[in-house]
Amino acid sequence: MTTSTLERTAAWTPRQIDALTQAILGRDGSFFAADWAAQEAAVCSLLRGSRVLVVGGAGSIGAEVVRQLVRYEPARVVVVDVGENGLAELVRSIRSAVAFEFAGELICLPLDFGGRLGLAAISENGPYELALNFAALKHVRSEKDVFSLLAMLDTNVVKFHLLLERLARDGCGTVFGVSSDKAVRPASMMGASKRLMEQVLLGWQDGQIGRVCSARFANVAFSAGSLLEAFLHRLDRGEPLAGPSDVRRYFISAQEAAQLCLLSAATARSGELFVPRSSAGLEATGFGRIAEIVVHHAGYEPAWYDTPSQAKAAMCDDLPRGRYPCCFAPSDTAGEKPLEEFVGPDEQCDASRFERIDVVTETSLAPADRLNAMLEQIGAWAGKGESGPAKAQVVSAIQSVVPDLHHVEADHGLDEKM
Repeated sequence: MTTSTLERTAAWTPRQIDALTQAILGRDGSFFAADWAAQEAAVCSLLRGSRVLVVGGAGSIGAEVVRQLVRYEPARVVVVDVGENGLAELVRSIRSAVAFEFAGELICLPLDFGGRLGLAAISENGPYELALNFAALKHVRSEKDVFSLLAMLDTNVVKFHLLLERLARDGCGTVFGVSSDKAVRPASMMGASKRLMEQVLLGWQDGQIGRVCSARFANVAFSAGSLLEAFLHRLDRGEPLAGPSDVRRYFISAQEAAQLCLLSAATARSGELFVPRSSAGLEATGFGRIAEIVVHHAGYEPAWYDTPSQAKAAMCDDLPRGRYPCCFAPSDTAGEKPLEEFVGPDEQCDASRFERIDVVTETSLAPADRLNAMLEQIGAWAGKGESGPAKAQVVSAIQSVVPDLHHVEADHGLDEKM
């Protein structure tokens, strides 16, 4: 139980993680299997022979999307991500695939998609029939101070706006930008940034880009940086498992997330957002229950403790007895809702087109002049570096275009917890 981080992939193989995912999701096969089968021809038609841009393609979801779309014979796939290690592994996984041989061009660029070099490289390798954006700062913990908050808004919103301007100038058939269930009545600035991203994207539906669309989905099981992946790291290192006892989340697999994104890109009308239909059997699960499943798969029984110090102290005695210390308590940090939502109360939804996907056909957008002013303000604040605004000033500014944001500052943050 002292496996190093470098040895993590040997400790938890992809097959083991797939088995854990199935146990947590409580289903075999994809949640969207019927919809995928019905619409796969549309996905193939969009991708075959096309030029595709994938921004943020080295992350968990972006990489899975790339691994799926190359099977449909696009002519060129350009992947942009600042994570060069992730890009290298993505190339290796595609070139090593046994089930198919990708004959098109695969161009992986370790660049900031919103910087001068990134935008220039994107133009140089275009134009594109399809562009998909997965680049984001996605952690609620990333809004801890004004600097990290502005960095998140800069990445999630301002740079995406710059990318849209470049794609519109060069000509692009379809632009997809991934969103989150946290964008609905957001309780965090991260959720508000994704809601703001939606508005920026959907504002182009009558512009020079052919179609714009998005998808909101649930937590992706064992995605990079997630609490579920953290459980595996804790087990590798022989450290207690910890998390909130009063928070439940909807979970999908990386494969399901990629399918929802590609279905949206292939079949959505401009301005639509695709979301999983929770009433079709998508169950919300608590993190304590997930910890039990993970611990059982590791060959232990969970041992519950009230405090982190108790759980840490029990490690040496519990492990030889086949017990694994866990410490779960009510959430007391900002930004966590007991249960996320997929559709806002004022949004219009079409449930007739798919078996397990609802389509948000109408959502409120801030006036274009107010939205553009906000983008300029965020860009100016992020570009200053010093003597910037107070965090409360940034929150107030975002609330002017995301009025249902309910942001509450807490006395302490996630970096103070296990």
